[in-house]
Amino acid sequence: MDYGSLIGQAWRLTWRHRFLWVLGLFAPSTVGSCSTGGGGSGFQFNADDFRRLPPDLQGQLYDLGNWLTANAGTIIALAIAAAVLFLLLGLVLLVISTIAQGGVAMATADLALGRPSALGPAFRAGLHLFWRYLGLLLIMIGLFILLVLLVAAGVILAMLAINTAGGAAHTVLVVIAGLVAVVLFLLAIPLFIAVSIAVAFAQRAMAVEDVGPIDGLRAGFRLIRQRVGTSILVWLVNVALSIGGGLAVLVGIVVLLVPLGVMGIALFVIAGMSTVVVIYGVAAVVALMIAGWILGSIANIFFWNYWTLVYLNFTGRLNERMEPVRA
Repeated sequence: MDYGSLIGQAWRLTWRHRFLWVLGLFAPSTVGSCSTGGGGSGFQFNADDFRRLPPDLQGQLYDLGNWLTANAGTIIALAIAAAVLFLLLGLVLLVISTIAQGGVAMATADLALGRPSALGPAFRAGLHLFWRYLGLLLIMIGLFILLVLLVAAGVILAMLAINTAGGAAHTVLVVIAGLVAVVLFLLAIPLFIAVSIAVAFAQRAMAVEDVGPIDGLRAGFRLIRQRVGTSILVWLVNVALSIGGGLAVLVGIVVLLVPLGVMGIALFVIAGMSTVVVIYGVAAVVALMIAGWILGSIANIFFWNYWTLVYLNFTGRLNERMEPVRA
């Protein structure tokens, strides 16, 4: 496989067919999560601290507490309404994302094979493939939950065995549990890589081969077994490209941030903390978010094209003269 030609073709497909960027806004090529959290705070606020506050501030806090108590029903109702709205918004985004995944999979395959495509046909293909891609998502969620339950059960059993053992047996069990945990962790790394590649292939197989999610996963794992070494190299190239793409997106945001920041500072010097400055700050943040979303979409579509070309190459559908149709 000529990786240089593959990467160049993926970029040309991405740049020439900009309608894909719309789909890329909602169709992630990879799945990840990031969460932050903190422990308990050492700060405590008691009655003595409250009595040391200025009288005016104490009165305001009393008024706030009375208002919260008097309007507790309204506040709870608004919180429930916000939660329901957030859930509905999440469901809408899930539906749009699922449709976009099927549409971008079909569109990138058609374009790579020299067949014309556009936003309308891609969206209709996504509608047609909706239940298959939703099924794939549910299968992966189910497997993840099963894995979590198995790990939790193993940890609980190990802790029970260690706690009930005494003397030298306790030390031996601790060592064995630690070794097993390390081995399982090391085995989980290639398993995670294989599953991620298989899912990427399954997404293409469902569109190109017109199969369901289970058959798509079977096709994905079959391709990995047939081309183990190449699959690993393709994944490593993907990791390197992901790092480069992330840096490119970051640079693009910084390039936009600099003039926006300079203008914001200038406005603050001229007008101080005024309504104009606040409105500009909100608008600048929104502009940065939109710019990051668009740049992320472009990078996202590049990786969709990359893995589509890999899949077509592995299945023998990609000839030497890639994408004969010019947009």
